Amino acid sequence: MSSIITLKRSSVAGKVPSSSNVSQGELALNTQDGRLYSSNGTDVFEVGASPHSLSVGAGGFNIANGALAFPTSDGSANQFIKTDGSGSLSFGTPSPSRQAIHIVTSDTLLDSSDHDSAVIVNTTNNVTIELDESTNLVTGDKFTILPVKTTTITIQLDGTDYFMGSPSTSTLEISVMSEAQIQSFQDRTIDSETGVMSVASELHSKIEILYVGGRKFVLVK
Repeated sequence: MSSIITLKRSSVAGKVPSSSNVSQGELALNTQDGRLYSSNGTDVFEVGASPHSLSVGAGGFNIANGALAFPTSDGSANQFIKTDGSGSLSFGTPSPSRQAIHIVTSDTLLDSSDHDSAVIVNTTNNVTIELDESTNLVTGDKFTILPVKTTTITIQLDGTDYFMGSPSTSTLEISVMSEAQIQSFQDRTIDSETGVMSVASELHSKIEILYVGGRKFVLVK
């Protein structure tokens, strides 16, 4: 009758042997965790937990019981590994991030596709920029406007959207002035009859209209 060889073992979850329990080269098994330990005479380590090299045969490499599948090709230089959200990994090529630029010289509508664009207002004529209704936006979307000439820019919100702090205000009038002119201008006023909010902005200064959710917008300048 053959002999059964048993290792030092524990059935207590999370229990790890110490160097006083396991001598150099000796094995110890945690049957509850399914982990095998040994010692180098000084420290205890988990067998197979820190391999210096790993080779995988044909057929690809899967982890988490096959729930995560790595690509079977080498990919190309400077690519990265991406997921499809369903456990399949593949190589992808980074797309350079470039901000689209729109040059505005007359009244225009900015829709949800324009929130990551730079809108350059290049006219001395008064212009109205209407923003797409907030139902087409997500919190954090913002419209960036850069005036390069002195002018008056009217920002008109759509539907029942309004500027935060004044639910009756859906129109913002921005007077773009030189540095000398802006010194004497009252920074922000709201006409009690029309509900129009008026502000001043210095020429070439960036203006941002930020959507904060709940139909509310905020002016950032």
